[in-house]
Amino acid sequence: MRNLHFILSLALFFISTLCVQAENSISPSVLSNNLEQLRKEYHSARDTLAEINSSMKQAAKRDSKLSSEQKLANSQKRSRRWLPAFLKRNSSYEKYLFSLVNVFAVMPAGNPELEDIQGELLQQHPKNCKNTLTESYANQLSLLASAIYPQLIKESLGKDRAEFFVQITKPTGSIKFEDTLNLLGIQSEPQGWSIQATYSLSQLRAGNISAARKENEKLIRKSKKLSKNATGMNYRKEGDVRSYKSLHREFLLHRALIEAAASKKADAKENLAKAQAMDENEEIKNEQQPIVQEIKTLLGV
Repeated sequence: MRNLHFILSLALFFISTLCVQAENSISPSVLSNNLEQLRKEYHSARDTLAEINSSMKQAAKRDSKLSSEQKLANSQKRSRRWLPAFLKRNSSYEKYLFSLVNVFAVMPAGNPELEDIQGELLQQHPKNCKNTLTESYANQLSLLASAIYPQLIKESLGKDRAEFFVQITKPTGSIKFEDTLNLLGIQSEPQGWSIQATYSLSQLRAGNISAARKENEKLIRKSKKLSKNATGMNYRKEGDVRSYKSLHREFLLHRALIEAAASKKADAKENLAKAQAMDENEEIKNEQQPIVQEIKTLLGV
């Protein structure tokens, strides 16, 4: 289950860039109206699922005296109604969350709704809506990081928004434990790399270059080690298989951007050259182009 979550969170991490790129030319007022509609759709889907869950619990109690075969048949019948509602709740929430993050990122500082939007976004952090030390907590934080990441590849993001993103994307204890094991040379199951990448770039956009570099170093170390194993686990993106080597290339680009922002041109050029020397498909290269262009601008090339 954890591996499946790791795959899906990374898929969302990169797919999400396309969604935001498509919205870049839309005015903040239109985005706010769109958010309101998506919020209503999510609330409706959430309430519908809650009603179904409640009715299923009541039905299960009524079935308590039935035979095992009849209980199973009734349960399967109810599940056919529950599954579409569950999937609709999840998909509507993702659309709402991505829109919420986007509105927060582009809303002018003087807008009277900004404080409410920020508060609404803070409520999406798992500490406010999930139980700690559970897989659901990690899943929610990964989803939140995936929604934030596309905003960080836009150099226009304000420092105040980046500082808020730093606060709500701090890596979990399990991620830190993985990093410790990796530093000791012990291979462990991947934990929340999308969270770390988002946290690193958030630190960069907030002007905390040392913190951004520190988190990126962990990602490069882990992805480099796993990318050497050609038979290692891959993750999927819209039907295409991507390897740890592809992730390693992505993190090298992040490192090049960090060093370029720190005016360490030699280090930036070295990491950019390493990344560009690695094979990658054109779709992913196009998604990464804003980062590459920003690096080149900072380097004056």
